[in-house]
Amino acid sequence: NTTKYDPALAKQLLDEIGMDKLDGDNFRLDLDGNPFVFRISYPEASVEFNPVAELLKEQLEAVGIRVEIDPLGIDWGLYNQRKDGNEIMASILWN
Repeated sequence: NTTKYDPALAKQLLDEIGMDKLDGDNFRLDLDGNPFVFRISYPEASVEFNPVAELLKEQLEAVGIRVEIDPLGIDWGLYNQRKDGNEIMASILWN
């Protein structure tokens, strides 16, 4: 089973779940009509994480999802504190 990047399908699926309303900058609003922001966090463990985060941001913003990236990674202590507190929405880390 192969998955491909399909912005048109992604937009359709987001519309179907009710994220069909946009703000003035063409980013999607959440189901309550508030700005939706997808935050990507990663520890400062590797220079490889930032380009991956930037690619994800580009692809998500192409379908109307506003993305914020923790700048250049966060130190391990803060990353683990946020992880333990369930304060990380999405992260990049080695498997």
